[in-house]
Amino acid sequence: MPRRRLLPILLCMLSLTACNGYFGGTDDDGGDGGGGNGDAQGIWDGTRTGASPLTLDMLTTPANDLWAISWNTTSAVELLRGNGSLNGQVFTGKGQTFSSDASQPSGGSGPLDGTLISGRSFDGTLGTNVTFSTDFVDTYNQAFDQTAYAGTWEGRDSFGARVTITVTGRQFKALSTVPSQPGQCTTSGELAPSPTGKNFATANFNIGVTNCPSDQSGTGMQGVAFIVDKDGTPTLLIAGTDTGPSKAWFAFAQQATAAPATP
Repeated sequence: MPRRRLLPILLCMLSLTACNGYFGGTDDDGGDGGGGNGDAQGIWDGTRTGASPLTLDMLTTPANDLWAISWNTTSAVELLRGNGSLNGQVFTGKGQTFSSDASQPSGGSGPLDGTLISGRSFDGTLGTNVTFSTDFVDTYNQAFDQTAYAGTWEGRDSFGARVTITVTGRQFKALSTVPSQPGQCTTSGELAPSPTGKNFATANFNIGVTNCPSDQSGTGMQGVAFIVDKDGTPTLLIAGTDTGPSKAWFAFAQQATAAPATP
């Protein structure tokens, strides 16, 4: 049992009052980083466990929409897209995975189950194949800063390609070198402040029509974007799906060049 789970359980053994903050008490912290009654919203950083563990960065919105990108240094491996509800500290819902592929991301669906301590940890499973373990990232409760997204970012996307993402104001453009294509695929759209007031962006974008996978060409998608810090390096995560959802595009990219500071 992870050590971070041990203290609340011991407290509950000693006093029923001590359980209120962990198992459905009335002290709802509203996602402010405390240990109150269940609240899954937040930015979460951890791992997708299994035979080959991957980095997993996840955003759960106040409406319990969940977006989780699994990646390593050479590939954006998988997107987990889900939605659920809370009963105390127990999260239940449904989810779908989209796997990185040079043509069309596709994956399975199944029940999504998790346990959480609000503002601390969120662990869960999708079906029998996906297991994740994450910790809360406190930047979720900071004021949104559009300028943090500005500049050039280098990484990988779900086309199995190297991607360069350039963000200017609210506009972004992603140039992907898609395998088997003679040139670069352009994905472009907008990153705007979330209307929730939390520190993430909504993403609306279109896949290009030239040098892009044919079954994704011209597809419009909606999703989210957020930033996490990886050993002092800002890392941008973007994910979106069509209305099905039957198609997805997602990417991770680390900051190569920040935008010049405004005088």
